[in-house]
Amino acid sequence: MGSQSGSEIVPFKSFLSCSFPPLLFLTYLLYPPRPSLSHQIFPLLTSFSKTMETTSPRQKAEGLLHALEKYGEGDYIGESISQLEHCLQAAHQASKADARDELVIAALLHDVGQIIPLQSTRDARMTLGVSTENVGRVGHETIGALYLRSLGFSETVSRLVNSHVSAKRYLTATDIGYYNSLSTASQKSLAFQGGPFQGDALREFETDPLRKEMVLLRLWDDAAKVEGVEATTPRVQAYLDMIIRHLELQV
Repeated sequence: MGSQSGSEIVPFKSFLSCSFPPLLFLTYLLYPPRPSLSHQIFPLLTSFSKTMETTSPRQKAEGLLHALEKYGEGDYIGESISQLEHCLQAAHQASKADARDELVIAALLHDVGQIIPLQSTRDARMTLGVSTENVGRVGHETIGALYLRSLGFSETVSRLVNSHVSAKRYLTATDIGYYNSLSTASQKSLAFQGGPFQGDALREFETDPLRKEMVLLRLWDDAAKVEGVEATTPRVQAYLDMIIRHLELQV
């Protein structure tokens, strides 16, 4: 990702702008084992707080989809398609399954924490031992969930986005064949994401009211890696009205 002007980067930094005080506390609550990552994110929590307060649902939706198009053209870590195409394929699968709007939106935006150009977390990447192989941004699911929550997306959308790594850990713990079905890049990143769930974490996920939708989102995520289907996959603008309606309902 290249350098961005101040006007371009404001919407992305704003997601961690602390327009509501609990965000600062929540970030540190979520990252106690990763002090270096918390240190990198902290400077973003105190800036641009007024920007999102004066932005309309339409402006937020248009800005978000523009960002997805602009910054999602990069390689999808370890896969053969772009991050944008991966997100579009996941959303298309959700739509074809007649999923509710919140689940379709979560499918479209589940990797937004990988895509948004956060300068301070640019180097917070998962790498394989002494290798330079990159398998993703550390905590991207949480970064994405915090971003969407601060833009005014519902708690359900935010939780679904935050769950797609947890659902992977759940499925690898409960389905012996699931791990073998993962792409090589996804298998490698699992180790950095905590590995299969065990004990209390496994039981907690199993009792989550959103568990079924979390698992569906994860399965669509895994399947959204097909080359050469751009012509039959709806583009981001197909979801604009849905996102605007969703944000208006949260006001």
